[in-house]
Amino acid sequence: MGVQSGFVASRNFQLQPVTTANLTKRKIVFRLINKIKTIPTMLFRLFFATFALLFTSVTSIAAEQNSQAKPGAVMLILDASGSMWGQIEGKPKIEIARETIAEILGGWNQEREIGLMAYGHRRKGDCADIEQLIPVGPLDRDQFMAKVSAIVPKGKTPLTDSVELAAKTLRISEEPASVILISDGQETCDRDPCVAAEKLAAQGIDFKAHVVGFDIKDEDQKGLRCLADKTGGAFVAAGDAAELKTALQKVVDEVEKEEPEPKPKEKEADGPGTLEFTMLVSEGGEEVEGYYQIYLAGEDGSKKGERIEKGAGPFELEPGKYFVDASWNRSGVINARTSKVVEVNASEKNAVEIVIAAGILELTLLASEGGDKIPGYFTVYEAGKSLSGQRTKLEAGEGPFKLKAGDYFLEATWNRSGVINARTTAEATVKAGETTSVEMVVNAGVLNLSMVAAEGGDEIEGYYHIYEPEKDLSGNRKKLESSSDKKYNLKEGKYLIVGSWGRYNDTIRVSEEVEVKAGQSTSAQLVANAGMLALTTLSADEKPVEADYKIYEAEKNLSGERKLIASDDESQFKLPQGKYFITATKGDATANAEVEIAAGKRTEQTLTFE
Repeated sequence: MGVQSGFVASRNFQLQPVTTANLTKRKIVFRLINKIKTIPTMLFRLFFATFALLFTSVTSIAAEQNSQAKPGAVMLILDASGSMWGQIEGKPKIEIARETIAEILGGWNQEREIGLMAYGHRRKGDCADIEQLIPVGPLDRDQFMAKVSAIVPKGKTPLTDSVELAAKTLRISEEPASVILISDGQETCDRDPCVAAEKLAAQGIDFKAHVVGFDIKDEDQKGLRCLADKTGGAFVAAGDAAELKTALQKVVDEVEKEEPEPKPKEKEADGPGTLEFTMLVSEGGEEVEGYYQIYLAGEDGSKKGERIEKGAGPFELEPGKYFVDASWNRSGVINARTSKVVEVNASEKNAVEIVIAAGILELTLLASEGGDKIPGYFTVYEAGKSLSGQRTKLEAGEGPFKLKAGDYFLEATWNRSGVINARTTAEATVKAGETTSVEMVVNAGVLNLSMVAAEGGDEIEGYYHIYEPEKDLSGNRKKLESSSDKKYNLKEGKYLIVGSWGRYNDTIRVSEEVEVKAGQSTSAQLVANAGMLALTTLSADEKPVEADYKIYEAEKNLSGERKLIASDDESQFKLPQGKYFITATKGDATANAEVEIAAGKRTEQTLTFE
């Protein structure tokens, strides 16, 4: 009897809170103990009973620790190549990126560690210019933004090397890790991001690369999309400040989704209830796919605390009242949603019907009245304006759109990359449970541009500025677009085209006025009347040496000075046809020469230091 009393005391000793998992383990242990009761040795029984209790306690503690894994770390990589000085609606892309990062960090999950890396911010033309500015750790928002604000774009785009470095840096953590890359261009350092992603996977480096392509043409997105696809990440394109914020928030949401779902709560004696939803597009109408976010409900019926569940359901919840935010599937725009307070009863199936009162808006864009259908990019706004005269933007894309019943203001552009004037507006009314179709006419045509060095000569790389032809009262023309693209979608009308041989060449500029007609394609070829000058400099012993060059007009002005045209340490110059005076310097050594440039020709000139 003494042995049995001691054994019962050991069974009643509790090392941790009772849960379903612990009870299961204890049942196994109790069966083991019952088996060994037949062993006559008291000491032997006591040893096994003690061992069983320790095993139950240790495994329960380990399981509890494993269930509390912290969120995986994130490394944010910011493109600081020279192209980030490019402007969107008059604002440099680097400034837009800084402001967007600051907004996103305002809602950052403080439990998720984050680091910062940049490339191209210290040196021009250096593919090794990659730097980890902040190691992965808890977010210090002020420190983080101070580093971001100090980044000055200068160099190339070694995005593949930077992603590899970030992935290997994050590898030290056993938790799932992610890289978020913000880039406005494709790889420029002879690497293939798609191949690199495959090699990292082969090396056992498990991470996800989420890529935000900022102001990147469709044909330049292939490598970035592949990088995201190969690593299981997301690629999101953004064309302006608003879209960059939306894209970056979408990527952050993708990172949050990567976390394992919370383990089901241990059932209490009375058990949780099951909450199931049915969503109807209108009262008594068609059933549609719903997406639900669940919070605790406050006494006043408002949402309380952090979100506790999300998805399509059903959900197992403890008895009580909950605030439900419901939208017409996950991709529903912000206004195609409703909210409701529901009560969950213990151990019951709680069925709730939600009427979203929304419809579908389908949009079509035509180049001209009765003309061809063209790719449209649409933005949906609330119909009414605020006190400041602004409308609230609800959604943007190709559509169709799921919208609450009501009135809307629509804006359409001829595909996403259309310049600012290739757009039109309309109004629409959406009815619950119905599909509304709207046809919009942009009254625009296509302008195809090209540039040649000389009349009838070879085509050269042109960079084009498109202006309205008429000047304003201050004598300036409104610029509509600047790029190296050869094709533009423009409203019907006249335009002034200014072209240069290369983006940063101010010495060669030609202009031409063109007229674009709705629904038609117009071509214009600009003649640069320019040639290429290739310079070679020799030392006194006739060995090639590097030098700094200055190109002047051949003729002197009234004060006896020549006008400086260009200067660089590069040995090739694109110049308008004509005569020039060249100076080469290296240290104290100087050499001069006069050359004549012919349109469409390459002129080679050798200068020798005495």
